[in-house]
Amino acid sequence: MGTSVSTGFWIGGGGAAAVCLWGVYMVVRNRQVDRYRMALVDRIAEANADDLRRGGGVWAGAWRWEELNAVSYDRMVYTFWRPVSRFYARDPARSER
Repeated sequence: MGTSVSTGFWIGGGGAAAVCLWGVYMVVRNRQVDRYRMALVDRIAEANADDLRRGGGVWAGAWRWEELNAVSYDRMVYTFWRPVSRFYARDPARSER
């Protein structure tokens, strides 16, 4: 009986609203991270294509993908207090290593 009373207290006492707001925020955060990472993927692909045009090997731009994957998608979503643009010390899509 103690469990049902405490659960009812949290649900009826404003806890449900807080959980709903948290869920909405996490959906918005997930979208922010997705847009940021997809933009990085596009920029990395363009930089790698430029490397190939300049005569670099197929693996010349592999380090860019390694830097992108150094920070996981989940870490970017769940570290919600940090802006998405602050997870990488350097831009993974830059031209030089």
